[in-house]
Amino acid sequence: MSWNYRIGHRPKTEPLLGHMIYEVFYDEEGHVKMYAVNPVSPFGDIPDELYEDMCNMMRAFDEEPLNLDYIDYLLERKKRSTEEE
Repeated sequence: MSWNYRIGHRPKTEPLLGHMIYEVFYDEEGHVKMYAVNPVSPFGDIPDELYEDMCNMMRAFDEEPLNLDYIDYLLERKKRSTEEE
């Protein structure tokens, strides 16, 4: 499993409107497997680590923002199909 930071938004869920940065985890095929429920803030024990974490977050701007309402729908659908098998 791999992960990165991504910009996420919830276009239909109040009061969480707006764009924030999330940790997103992927399966072997590169599909979103899960994401951190809460948005993240940069962190580091020393300034260099903080800088590196901030650089990783800046890379999120290179990707298309994720519609988390839609991701939730897809993950729930996948979960139901797995339970039915």
